[in-house]
Order: sequence, then structure tokens, then C-alpha cells
Amino acid sequence: MSTPPCPSSERRPVLAALPGSLPRGNCISWLGDWILTRGWLSLLTTRRVFTLVGLCIPALMLAVVGYVGCNSTAAIALLCVGTFFNGAQVPGYISNMQDIAPNLAGTLLGASTTVAYMLSMLSPIVVGVLTPDQVQVLGSEDAEAGGAKEESKVLLQEREKGRVPTDADEEDAKKSAS
Repeated sequence: MSTPPCPSSERRPVLAALPGSLPRGNCISWLGDWILTRGWLSLLTTRRVFTLVGLCIPALMLAVVGYVGCNSTAAIALLCVGTFFNGAQVPGYISNMQDIAPNLAGTLLGASTTVAYMLSMLSPIVVGVLTPDQVQVLGSEDAEAGGAKEESKVLLQEREKGRVPTDADEEDAKKSAS
């Protein structure tokens, strides 16, 4: 069962930049410090709660994004919410580096983040091993990819000759029709 492609939107680049540009860790870190200074939760309980929030809410938002379909605004809004709550990890487990070795906290965080990102780069390889007949490797000469390349070459040649309408021609036709 295949779904039809989503219509294009000119707002997508702006919307796609939102999750990365919103503040994350600082807002929720201040909340964690405030809860600790008020004495409402112990240090261990605060770390556990914020780690739970920082891992579960982004995972839930990512799962829900798969069900929004072609509504790019809803998908980006869910990603923004998930990215914001991802900052709850800062007063959660990330601040453990400061407790374990205050003088080496930066080095420890840098080393652990480097290992995590190196392992994340292996995920496409793992997916390729787990799904050998379903993954297309870039640069492989697939019949469909070759056909698409030839079709696009022919389309460009026809467009240069003026036989194929361009997007601008379609917009002009819409304006003249209305």
C-alpha cells in the first residue's frame, strides 16, 4: 500500500529549521534547579524525573509524527515539542558528569558524546545488514534509478526545446484562467 506524495510547500525550509533553533536545555535546567532549591524533590528523584521526561516525551512525539501524514506544520510542531523536552536530559543524567568528576566534566562529556555519535553513524550499516533486499545503496545501478535518470534527461531536453511546460508556465496559466 503506497501513499500519494505530499504536496510541496514553500514554508518547509523555515519550518524545518524550527526544532534546532528553539531553546532547549536552559529553560528546563532552570526548572530543575528551582525544584531542587525549593526542596520539593531530592537530587536523585529530580534527576530520575528529568531523565524520564527528557527521553520519553521526545520518543512519544517522534512516534506521533508518523501519523500526521502530509501535515508538515503538525509534524514540525511535534518535533519542536519533542526537541524542547529533549533538553530535560540536561538536569537529568547529563549533569552526572559534573558530580562524578568536576575537573574533567567537559572531557567526559566530550568523550561520551563522541562515542555516541560514532555509534550512530553505524546505524545505516546495521539497517543494511538487517534488511539486505530492501535497502538501496547510493551509487548502485538500479533499473529504476537508471530509468529515472534517463527520464529526467529527456525531460530536460524537451524543456530546453520549449515543448514541456515549466512551473512558471503553469503559474501563468493559472493566473490567466482566474
